[in-house]
Amino acid sequence: MTDQQFQGLLQISKTIAKKTPGTGYTEESNQKRCDLEALSDNGEKSSVFIRQNSEYIKNFR
Repeated sequence: MTDQQFQGLLQISKTIAKKTPGTGYTEESNQKRCDLEALSDNGEKSSVFIRQNSEYIKNFR
């Protein structure tokens, strides 16, 4: 994937269609995690995950 293709994906509006787990986060090792399924305005699906380190909570992005 080129930088241009990646930037194009970022520009498309998306809606979260599904979150796993449904509420909160799954705790793995030293982190919390959730998986998201996003649907773009043009109907394409994307998978995204969010991870937060339990020791460095302020580094959450």
